[in-house]
Amino acid sequence: MNISSHSMNKYDIITAEDLNIIDIIINCTVINIVAVFGVVGNVLNVVILSYQGLGDSTNVILFSLSLVDLLYVAALPVRRISCLVSRFDPFLAMEVDAYVNMCLAVPLRLISLISSAHIVLISAERNVAVYLPLLVTRIFTVRNTVIYLLFLYIFWLVLSVPLLNMFAVTSTLDPTTNTTLTTLTFSEFFLFNMDALVFYNLFVVTNIRGPMSLIFIFLSSIATGAKLHLATQKRLKLTSSAQKPKFDIKAVKMLLMSSGSQPLNGIKSKSCDYFFGRQGSYASDTMD
Repeated sequence: MNISSHSMNKYDIITAEDLNIIDIIINCTVINIVAVFGVVGNVLNVVILSYQGLGDSTNVILFSLSLVDLLYVAALPVRRISCLVSRFDPFLAMEVDAYVNMCLAVPLRLISLISSAHIVLISAERNVAVYLPLLVTRIFTVRNTVIYLLFLYIFWLVLSVPLLNMFAVTSTLDPTTNTTLTTLTFSEFFLFNMDALVFYNLFVVTNIRGPMSLIFIFLSSIATGAKLHLATQKRLKLTSSAQKPKFDIKAVKMLLMSSGSQPLNGIKSKSCDYFFGRQGSYASDTMD
């Protein structure tokens, strides 16, 4: 029996029309709602941390993280503006999409890399606080923390320099509609050095941001949780007060929950990237 023409492809369950509806819901509606909440939340963080003062390392790191995340979420609607434009003028939307991605694809990835690096620094600070409590105030002074943050910014900026000129915009004439189409493409610099840059992007930048950072965060969280658990058990055995351990247990549970959730903060969700950051096959496929 010939089933070649009737065999079901795994993608047949979702039609092009379904994908278009999903794209409208996610990229034209949900992303703007997420961006509004993200902007408001990060602005509140910046205001509250500024009011409290940046007198300790934790506030300095959180203040910097809030600013970075604020830039990222504020740029999300701009990167997906073509979704709205396409409802009125599809050709103009293609042009807007091309120029926006050429200008924002790499910078937004840089911001995302810096944001992830903050989580690594937070994990390191937590480990030092738990294992070296007498030295944490010397290692993570406000001045030293600012230096660590500057290093992270410069480190990822330097690593991103070879990829800054990755994209270009080109115009071609569509004979079927007799219309000039503006599309996103790779730059001549990238095409000339494609093999080296693809290897660099996948095996250097992506591995440092992905597996290496996640492994560090995961192991740091486990180590912190284990140390806190052992310290609590030891304190419970030594104390004779029935009231004091309750406060200790509550504090440790909160810290353990924070440690356990930290690796999740470092995980990059491919589905969220697809809907909240993805634009154009060139930009999305290369930058993922």
